[in-house]
Amino acid sequence: PANPNQRDDKQTNVFRTTVGFTLDFPAEQNLIYFAGTEEGSIHKCSLSYNDELDFYWGHKGPVYKVKTNPHWPNIMASCSAD
Repeated sequence: PANPNQRDDKQTNVFRTTVGFTLDFPAEQNLIYFAGTEEGSIHKCSLSYNDELDFYWGHKGPVYKVKTNPHWPNIMASCSAD
């Protein structure tokens, strides 16, 4: 797709088979978590659903750490090999 934040079926299938390096559960949101992957993306997921809720691109290397802000759970920081 033209928009890097728009997913298609191919990207969804890649997420289901990719390696996750890090997980973070935002404070006071027990069902939501973020997963950093080897292809450089971060996926927002839910324990209540089988599919991802959203995903974020930006890194060119593996994402080694994702951490949400404990005071503002909509803000996160990530680090990568790039």
